[in-house]
Amino acid sequence: MDRLKNLKVTSEHFSVPYRNKFEEGEYRKRIQFMRGGKIRRVKFEYSGYSVDAVLDRLPTARIVSEDEDKYIIDAEIFGDGIDMWIRS
Repeated sequence: MDRLKNLKVTSEHFSVPYRNKFEEGEYRKRIQFMRGGKIRRVKFEYSGYSVDAVLDRLPTARIVSEDEDKYIIDAEIFGDGIDMWIRS
């Protein structure tokens, strides 16, 4: 605001269609890895010490089924970084 030299107030109004609004929070939930790509749904089996670590890393993840120490996890992810993360 310190660089404005001239300002004119008009009676003109405009509207913002919220259905086309970019949802930054939803975007951040899906981009957990620094890799580009498209939004995709992944489903994998996890058997480890703490399923909470997976749920913390992937905010859109949900447990589909649980059998003893194995979990089937479904998540919506943006990009291809999930491939490297799962293989690690």
